[in-house]
Amino acid sequence: MKIDSRIVPYLVGKEFSNGVVFPIATKYSNQDRISYIVKECTDKRVIHIGFADHTPLIPTKIENNTWLHARLLKVCKKCIGVDVDKEAFDFVTNNYSYPDLYLHNVINDEPLTAIVNEKWDYMVMGEILEHVDDPVSFLKQLHEKYGAYVKKLIITVPNFMDFINIRMAKNHKEYINSDHRFWFSPYTLAKVGTRAGWKPLEFEFSQSHQPQRWLYRKIVERYPSFRETLIMIFES
Repeated sequence: MKIDSRIVPYLVGKEFSNGVVFPIATKYSNQDRISYIVKECTDKRVIHIGFADHTPLIPTKIENNTWLHARLLKVCKKCIGVDVDKEAFDFVTNNYSYPDLYLHNVINDEPLTAIVNEKWDYMVMGEILEHVDDPVSFLKQLHEKYGAYVKKLIITVPNFMDFINIRMAKNHKEYINSDHRFWFSPYTLAKVGTRAGWKPLEFEFSQSHQPQRWLYRKIVERYPSFRETLIMIFES
């Protein structure tokens, strides 16, 4: 869904309201997170930030064709992987033969030559921002270092309206990954990106898995904003 132009003055700080309302879902696509990203990145030049994933999950995901980096390598014109997790990086490089992988901190290290020597269509950053202490500063530094070399940025984060959260709240409980610092909505993610110098273009809600319970499945099919993941595309 395209970012509503009426919301832009609020994103950039020209307007203020303590109760602004804007649409967040108009279509009922059932596309999962990985399929959405793969479709966007097909025949494109892509930088995949945080490519490795959690070490214990990598073999199973590769076997099940749900490891995003392997999926991207199959469809991208060119795709490089960058990760700061040495354990996960070493596991992948020692056990598999995927090309163009870099152990690198995109914020603290000097700009990566493999990135700044070329031009890129997309930078993909999935399930990272919720683990960052200061997401605005993180994205701002990312923009300052690499914005000139990348056309668009794809971010995926947990959706605060996830139906599981609503169900747990009814039982006076919170269900969350213990390392997460933030929940995001379409507006708050767009605001964070805007403050960091990125221009939000469009967003989508998705599931990473097909719900097993019939009622849950029907609810997230009918109401996209109750899905677990928020995907947003920004322009540099």
